[in-house]
Amino acid sequence: MPLGDITIHLAVPQLPVASGDYAQGEPATIEMTPGVAFDCFLQMPTGSAEGDAPKGNRRVKPATLKYEPFDIEGGPVDVRAESEVLVTAIELTGPDAVRWQVIGDPLPYAPPGDVIGYEAQLRRVED
Repeated sequence: MPLGDITIHLAVPQLPVASGDYAQGEPATIEMTPGVAFDCFLQMPTGSAEGDAPKGNRRVKPATLKYEPFDIEGGPVDVRAESEVLVTAIELTGPDAVRWQVIGDPLPYAPPGDVIGYEAQLRRVED
């Protein structure tokens, strides 16, 4: 997915990892473990300057994350339904990375030919 002349953002996947000694009867705890950073493009929903999390019963359109299949080290990007991503997009969300929850599995971007990128829907997580 050639990103062309648009502003490139940086994202770091946060993948759930279970820990705990199951044999000793300890409950499993889920911790988010950082993955390898990747270049991306964060597109905010129309009419939203910040992609806020839902407030009350109001429905908020999800933000969209578009990215190529490989991270900055050349490995495959690991983003899935149960993961979160930290996205740094200074012009959209300020200088700090913002935490987003991935909604469903990312969809491949595949014009005729091979998959050249992915698109994921995101919901902002309030820390």
